[in-house]
Amino acid sequence: NNNNNHYATAFYDIKLDSLGSKLSFSGNLISNKLALINNVSTFQNTEKEAANYNNNLYNVYSGQVDLEKNFSKIKTESGLKYTMFKNESTAQFFDIENEQTQLNPLRSNAFIYHEKNYAAYVSSSFKIAEKWDAKLGLRYEQTELDGTAKSDGTMVKSSYGKFFPTVYFSYKADDNNTMSLNYSRRIRRPYFGNLNPSKIYTSDYEYYVGNQFLKPSFSDNVELSYVLKNNFTTTLYFTHTADSWDRIQKIENGNKFTTTENFYTENQTGMSLNYSFNKLRWLESNMFLTGFYNQSTSTRSDVSIFPASFGANLNINNSFYLRKDKNLAFTLGYWMDLPSKRGITYIDFSNNLYAGLKLNLLQKNLMINLSVNDIFNTQAYKGRETYANFTSSFKYKGLSQSANLSVTYKFGNNNIKGATKQTKFEEQSRVGG
Repeated sequence: NNNNNHYATAFYDIKLDSLGSKLSFSGNLISNKLALINNVSTFQNTEKEAANYNNNLYNVYSGQVDLEKNFSKIKTESGLKYTMFKNESTAQFFDIENEQTQLNPLRSNAFIYHEKNYAAYVSSSFKIAEKWDAKLGLRYEQTELDGTAKSDGTMVKSSYGKFFPTVYFSYKADDNNTMSLNYSRRIRRPYFGNLNPSKIYTSDYEYYVGNQFLKPSFSDNVELSYVLKNNFTTTLYFTHTADSWDRIQKIENGNKFTTTENFYTENQTGMSLNYSFNKLRWLESNMFLTGFYNQSTSTRSDVSIFPASFGANLNINNSFYLRKDKNLAFTLGYWMDLPSKRGITYIDFSNNLYAGLKLNLLQKNLMINLSVNDIFNTQAYKGRETYANFTSSFKYKGLSQSANLSVTYKFGNNNIKGATKQTKFEEQSRVGG
């Protein structure tokens, strides 16, 4: 594999008044070039060799302008955003015989994909009464996309627009007790790799192929939260997701292939507990526990769904401070996912124990961080998928066990307000998926 990534971010803020109003401009760029070579060997009386050469070039450009306008009793936010995606990929399949490679055009392809997203939003935060606060918001997104597969000339072109409302209410009884209720609608777009119709062969009779007709899924979310003393949070939630998409396997003409399709709706009801402990000077701990109940319904007659089931996950993170100034800390954490069922997939138990050492020097301008992940090499993604005529088991064991050393030094005056800024670039997660 050869993966080259380039990221760039620029921003500029203009202060408008003494109430904190400001006008913000930001831009983001991602350039990702991924080259993958996959050698394939198939044994059937004699060995048959082949190779996949896959090249993907992703470019993502994003520009955004945001206005925060504060009044004496109301805070308003509004903005515009434009995002453009460009993906050019080639998949070349070579037969290998007597150590000579020969391009197989019937198993090769090229795919060009363009996507443009336009978004506008407005929101307002205000106080209803002495102990009641509210926030109302509305976002609109318009998407234009087109893709072309060069091998057979198949084209996909789509245009859709959706509204995404947000409603939030909170009640603060006193300094130790706060409750909130919120509703939001969200979109989950496919990864670029899920859209690419080029076939990636893992044997002479098995391959993965993307689906350029894959649609995004939409979810409605309701949450009721209670916060006690700012360190213990209990949340009850319900999520309804329509047009959910996931991996699905098929057998046709003696070949087995994996693709991604929209084939089920899902209702998930759950409860999460989050506790932060900081009563000791030498210890800070955070625990996050979630339990949920999944209920899925197939939207297709040829796909069977697992019955409703429970699941849970746990995450504990601890920081032990070895000096009073907290410039030297030992970290120790653990997470686990209990078995769960979702759609047609049963996911087995997985867990990870990790540790690290953090050292700050030169008035915290020099930061040294040593971390060890998956100490006992137990993290794996494994399970099974059940279909009408067969069951497929899978296990993915990546390089989760690793040691990392990072050294960071801050230059310049760190007291200048606005010298750094955390910018959100949600589209980054879709690249290369």
